Amino acid sequence: MSKGKIFIINKRVILDFKMCISEYLVLMSIVKSERKFKTMHKGTRVRYSEIKGIHIADELLINPSNVSRHINKLKRKYCIDKTKFGYCVAEHIESYFNDVSKNDCILFYNDVRLYEFCKTPEQILIAMYLWNEFYLKSNELNAKEVFTNIPVDKKTVYNAINDLNNNQTIREWKNKVVFSSKAKQIFYDVINESEINY
Repeated sequence: MSKGKIFIINKRVILDFKMCISEYLVLMSIVKSERKFKTMHKGTRVRYSEIKGIHIADELLINPSNVSRHINKLKRKYCIDKTKFGYCVAEHIESYFNDVSKNDCILFYNDVRLYEFCKTPEQILIAMYLWNEFYLKSNELNAKEVFTNIPVDKKTVYNAINDLNNNQTIREWKNKVVFSSKAKQIFYDVINESEINY
């Protein structure tokens, strides 16, 4: 099986533009692709992205129709535009990606194996946060801390924790989160095998 990828995501973009994680990941793919392509148009150097929706879908493990929906939402928010060369990113968006502080960054593990436990990218982010807090830092469970530290709304956090409980991925015991042995093995594997993509 090919390695999963870790994407470094910028919380400020998600919060400032009220995006879901998938929408952000689509935008990030366009920004990353745009940096590779330049052309001259009427004496001006133009940057653009040649990436196609189907390539974004394959890379991010998102359904192609959802990619199209997110691209349309990004256009309506004036984050991207479609030109004859390809997609171009608005200047104010580009500055967010160029000026990222460490506090704005959070890791997103993109691996098909995690979808055995998680239904959405938001759930993956929440599950990984729980994993880091309880296995790496040995902290106690505090749902408020989850939605304070990751760019996901309160309702999504509670729903994700309920889903993870209901499908027996996690159980809560004396204010600690315990992952099932099967989930534990997959989370270990995903973390150890993933490679970082900027």
